[in-house]
Amino acid sequence: MYKSIIAVTLCFTLSSFVGAQSLSYDKETLALFTQYPASDALNYIAQSHANHDALTKAHLVLYSTWFSDGNPKVAMETKITADSDVYNVRSVFDWAQQAATNWHLSADESQTLSTAIKNLPESESTPLDFVVVVTFQRDGKWQTRLYNRRHPPESLVTIYKLARSVMPPQNKTP
Repeated sequence: MYKSIIAVTLCFTLSSFVGAQSLSYDKETLALFTQYPASDALNYIAQSHANHDALTKAHLVLYSTWFSDGNPKVAMETKITADSDVYNVRSVFDWAQQAATNWHLSADESQTLSTAIKNLPESESTPLDFVVVVTFQRDGKWQTRLYNRRHPPESLVTIYKLARSVMPPQNKTP
């Protein structure tokens, strides 16, 4: 009997602890993704962009994602930290991180990045096949924008050049 009381007490204690450790997602960011067909892969990316606490803890100033062949299961991600470290990776949902590259921006490149982030325009309506999701800090506040990679804003083109990342304008055709 004592073992079952201890087990029940432990269960309630752990449940309370886990509940207190739950993640917080920005509702405005999550709302941007509701226009697209739901999937576990897209939900993962939406939550990654909406988890501002995690982005802050990672010291990111910019996090960008687009989908290879329009498939949210294959996310092309670019992350840039406040220390000017750049990380590009192909992230295959629930499988692997592939073709990762890392390097450091120069002081001039960091200044150009800062200016480009300040010049990012408002979101535009974009089909999932061509969406580029960009989350960044401006004036200490996280913001997420959606752009069309077929005609990206000039400031996003600048960011991708600085990050030595690719953003093909269209998907492969059979």
